[in-house]
Amino acid sequence: MANDRIHLKTGEEIGGRAGATIALTPSTDKRRVSLPVPPDWVIPIIFIPGVMGSHLRMSRKRQAELERNDNRAWRPDEKIDSLSRRGDSPKRRQLNFDPDETEVDRYEITEDAGRFDLMGEATANSDKRHRNVPDGLPDIGLLMSAPLPAAAEQWKAKRGRHEATAAQKARWRGWSEVMFESYGTAIKLMEARMNDLLAPTGEVSLAWKMPQSIPVLDVDPGEWGGAGKPLTEDEIRRVGNCWYPVYAMGYNWLQSNGVSAGKLARRVDEVIAMYQSNGRRCEKVIIVTHSMGGLVARAMLNPKYGNGIDKKILGIYHNVQPPVGAAAAYKRVRAGFEDAKGNLVAAIERAVIGKTGREVTAVFANAPGPLELLPSASYPRGWLRVQTSEYRQVMALPVASDEPLKTYVSELQLHKKLGTANPIAPVVMGDPLYDIYTRNSQSWWRLLNPDWVNPAEKKYNKSDPYAKAKQRIADAQDFHKDINDLYHPITYASYGADPSQRCFGAITYRVNATELSRFGDPLSWELVSEDGEGRIVVRAENNHTLQLRLEPPNDAGDQTVPSDASASRVRGTMVFRQTGYEHQNSYNDDKVLASLLYSIVKIANTAPWWVP
Repeated sequence: MANDRIHLKTGEEIGGRAGATIALTPSTDKRRVSLPVPPDWVIPIIFIPGVMGSHLRMSRKRQAELERNDNRAWRPDEKIDSLSRRGDSPKRRQLNFDPDETEVDRYEITEDAGRFDLMGEATANSDKRHRNVPDGLPDIGLLMSAPLPAAAEQWKAKRGRHEATAAQKARWRGWSEVMFESYGTAIKLMEARMNDLLAPTGEVSLAWKMPQSIPVLDVDPGEWGGAGKPLTEDEIRRVGNCWYPVYAMGYNWLQSNGVSAGKLARRVDEVIAMYQSNGRRCEKVIIVTHSMGGLVARAMLNPKYGNGIDKKILGIYHNVQPPVGAAAAYKRVRAGFEDAKGNLVAAIERAVIGKTGREVTAVFANAPGPLELLPSASYPRGWLRVQTSEYRQVMALPVASDEPLKTYVSELQLHKKLGTANPIAPVVMGDPLYDIYTRNSQSWWRLLNPDWVNPAEKKYNKSDPYAKAKQRIADAQDFHKDINDLYHPITYASYGADPSQRCFGAITYRVNATELSRFGDPLSWELVSEDGEGRIVVRAENNHTLQLRLEPPNDAGDQTVPSDASASRVRGTMVFRQTGYEHQNSYNDDKVLASLLYSIVKIANTAPWWVP
């Protein structure tokens, strides 16, 4: 009879082992309990957040210097703490966001519940810290709290034994080390839907046939901005006998994305090895990224950073990645973060990182990761512009022509051959590093104000802080060369191309003059002052003083990454061009979520081990 059997689910425990909790019943209860045998195959899904999307903690040394009661460096999910820092000085911001004195704020819990107390002091403190994943997190996918009756809970408590909750298991998987307010919807959706592909009968589950939200099965991907065939039941059945545990892996976004790629590659290796040691078949992972996390994932494909982990990646889904950088990074260093416009997450970023160029420079100039968001040499040239008061363009950098560089290189070779003095370098060459980022301090369009670079007066061995910062920019441009056009062969991607979500595809300064011929070439103007909010005063020819003001953003995108200049340059099997969302909150948009689920199933179908 149907009532003679109780069907329970098998879930995943901390440490990656399959498990289930069954409560003993009175001898009069004759019902049998059945548990499904876990599938052999496991394909972990690894979520990599964007810049500022990972929580950071500071060293004991830095905590003491800043006289903080705790070691929080960056936890945007904790809004009160974050907004309380909006009055921090540039010096304090530099010390708080020091890549050498920070690390990812990871959850701490034992993986051996048989030997160690799951509710010990370290775990209790960590649980309190990581409540951005709430204690009451309901059962999701493979993450289940033990369904014990009250008597059984009391019996275990007397013996100092506790079962891990769904929230603790999620935190152990890294969910709480990332900005859960922005990413929680997508992380929970992947865990729920990818671990409910098939019903016990082997048919496609109702979660896919009749979903309460985010329908994907048999839906034309054109509805989400893509172009291809709908997902079929056969494709779901093919990959259904497998577990897809979802992990979130934060990284220290202040450090170079190349460094982060190496660290995450090791963590991915550890996850695969863990499942293999548990007797499961686990060979590859699927990676899902947001924004700058896409640069980290692409760096993992380069053996220089990933150390061969590319062979263990089945495929990648990118969302709102800036493949060749974003002009907003330049704007923020010169004039601070944009107004939040009612967006709380953006308000926190602006309050903590900086609303002025002086505040942002104190952080970004000393942090390789954010500098890797600057437009690379592959970004469309001419993105830094000057217009007259009548909107006539009179300057655009980097210059479009390669001739100055070619001529200079040719002359260098000739002078070297003849043994004569080197020729004078041209004013501009067509490369952003030379044309813009590392100009001398009096070039009004240069990136860094030397007076803003090191307010904490941090000491560097035999190196000037300003020179050190310019070297970081050069290294950032080299990083982009290492990942230029480097994509996984199975890549899916989505990005925003919304005219109403305007962003800086180009940076335009408008000068308070209509006719500039009597003021000379803008490249000859010398900097007099800048206010860090978009206003620059220069001295032009004949000692005339001019004022330049930053123009508002004017390009389609997602308020951060311009679609035409950067986002659309992603390469993939299928790319979804979308509208209707802002950059940081993209994973709360239904079109993004649908394209995400579609892409993961498509990627899973490419695994070579499935039975045809």
